[in-house]
Amino acid sequence: MQIPDILPIYNEAIDALLNATFVGREAKLYYETKQRCTCEGICTQCDGTGNIYIIKTTRLRVYSKSKVWSETGLIQFVDGRCQIIGYMSDVENIKRCSYLKIENKRFTLSTEPLRHGFGDRYFTAYINLVL
Repeated sequence: MQIPDILPIYNEAIDALLNATFVGREAKLYYETKQRCTCEGICTQCDGTGNIYIIKTTRLRVYSKSKVWSETGLIQFVDGRCQIIGYMSDVENIKRCSYLKIENKRFTLSTEPLRHGFGDRYFTAYINLVL
């Protein structure tokens, strides 16, 4: 069997998972700017921090239950840690963002993103919940 023959089928299946609402999640990437917000309270520009952010949106597969991914032995399970899988084209954006927001919870990147699956289309990494 030649891997290039199955690569389009694999990519189609993984893309479908990223876009499926039961696995794929919308993630907002927040990039802090040097500008300060003048609002009072929480607004969409500052997310309640007083700093103005640039926001980009992407889709990620998010796994928050340790039994799904902790059996590899590579990463110890920590409460509030999730595994994410996404497109390699988003890696630099994820590495540069100040934090990610998934389902109104704030996360920061806790490991270096690594290539995931066949080829170089996807990455995996771990994120930590910010309390």
